[in-house]
Amino acid sequence: MNGPLSVIDLPAPTPVSQAFMQSCIEQGFKGPADVNGEQQENAVGYCQSTTTRDLARSSTAVAYIHPIMGRKNFTLNTNALVTRVLFEGKRAVGVEYIQDGQVRQARANREVICSLGAFNEPKVLMQSGIGPADHLRSVGVPVVADLPGVGQHLQDHVLVRMSWHLKEKQPALIILSEVNLFTYSRGGMGAASPDVQYMFAPFFFPEYGPLDAGITLVPVVAQPQSYGSVKLRSNNPLDPPVIDINWLASQRDVEVLQYGLELGRELMSSKVLDKFRGEEVVPGPQLKTRAQLEEYIRSTVVTVWHPCGTAKMGHDDMSVVDPQLRVHGIEGLRVADCSVMPRIVNANLQATIIMIGEKAADMILAAN
Repeated sequence: MNGPLSVIDLPAPTPVSQAFMQSCIEQGFKGPADVNGEQQENAVGYCQSTTTRDLARSSTAVAYIHPIMGRKNFTLNTNALVTRVLFEGKRAVGVEYIQDGQVRQARANREVICSLGAFNEPKVLMQSGIGPADHLRSVGVPVVADLPGVGQHLQDHVLVRMSWHLKEKQPALIILSEVNLFTYSRGGMGAASPDVQYMFAPFFFPEYGPLDAGITLVPVVAQPQSYGSVKLRSNNPLDPPVIDINWLASQRDVEVLQYGLELGRELMSSKVLDKFRGEEVVPGPQLKTRAQLEEYIRSTVVTVWHPCGTAKMGHDDMSVVDPQLRVHGIEGLRVADCSVMPRIVNANLQATIIMIGEKAADMILAAN
């Protein structure tokens, strides 16, 4: 409530989003549900957003960086590409980076904390000699620590699009998704977390028409069973990594989306949506069988931009960091970003990633 990041409830859901909420409730889902309440499974609720009370975007830069720009002990270097962590033996002592065409170094008095994301985190760790030893040697990087889990366990949420023409123009959106629904793709899942998420709002993806001319409902694989990887292309830090996203490697993820499309059509067929819902644009009414839906899924699946897990936390042989986010086998080096997640959370990642950063800060302060 009094933290640095402003979070607000959706102040004025559009009429079509209110109608979709009613449709979900008519289908037996609990709602409108409190997104911070005790029940999210089989529940539908309006979205919250990191927005100020005057409806300006409250990003992590606005919340955490802008207020401290004037501190003497804070320096922000932009347009700087980190190439590797510097070591003295097994201790991290700084980082090397390229800025304005010049190779520079920043030295650490106590610890180096890397926060680079699911793709660049393993890239920089491997460029620094931390990762699968055989792979590092194959691209000419000297091995500092043989950690086979670096770059493995890549996970991401994926979605397919469902869109309809919109009969009645709606007020301008404050955020892209107004309604969230969490449910299960099959019975018998017991106390497991929901494996299907829906996001709903009145907008078109641009390839289907003007932004305000459509309705979009997207089913999301909330608990993906597919894993990808990140590897080095070469020992040149300017080369991008090799990313094998590996979506839909597990047939189970396809089945979740098949169910998602089928239930999505049921939710959209409610009479309460008749005044808003025009013709189905995608997948298209001609696609009816599960085989046809699978072909649509495999040809159109896209990311929700939630990659994570490539430097996972734990104590098994494939773990990269311990519960204090310290890199195994290395002194003075921590990772604080989405790459440390042992398993993707079955919701949007933003709040979890911010929590990782705040928890990391507490642990760093406690240790130093």
